[in-house]
Amino acid sequence: MIRVIDRSNRDRFRRTLDQQFRMRRDVFVTERGWKDFDRGAYEMDQYDTEDAVYLVSLDAHDAVIGGMRLYPTLKPHLMSETFAHMVDGPIPQRSDIMELTRFALAAHARHSHTYCELFLGLLEYGLGEGLSGTMALMRTLRIPVIQNLGMTVRPLGLPQDIDGEAQTAVLIEMNEDSLARVRRSAGRSESVLETSLRGRASTS
Repeated sequence: MIRVIDRSNRDRFRRTLDQQFRMRRDVFVTERGWKDFDRGAYEMDQYDTEDAVYLVSLDAHDAVIGGMRLYPTLKPHLMSETFAHMVDGPIPQRSDIMELTRFALAAHARHSHTYCELFLGLLEYGLGEGLSGTMALMRTLRIPVIQNLGMTVRPLGLPQDIDGEAQTAVLIEMNEDSLARVRRSAGRSESVLETSLRGRASTS
């Protein structure tokens, strides 16, 4: 199940957010060494504001096992402020495009259906909100992986080395064809979004 958390319900789901930031610390600080974003028990940066939308994967016990952050591109965001050199030409800054960052899975969930379900949740959420795409900086080797799931991915620039690893700025397109393909990959015909949260506006 994917829980959507934004400014309208973050007080209700403080415990889920707490778990998410702790999981992010395990992944990004402990595993990847991002010490600049270590906030004690949490991993956070300047974009973890009320403008952020979190898609959080939960197990049967309501424990966080994965997630991602979406952020409006009309505001200063990670790509525009830090990684503009990764994009050939103008950086997309539109109301129907959000930036995707902090995609992470807990270690024990990395060889499960959770990876695919997170992208399915991304498509369901994005299409429900009228998004045409999400922009992301991702490891280049992951691009064919998510394409094989059924996602439509368009590079925004050439791969460049960041901390010893090839990274590429991409636009992940939101369309019904991708949704159908990823549904087949996930083996899911029903929504993966938490029932009580489907269809509501993310920034109202």
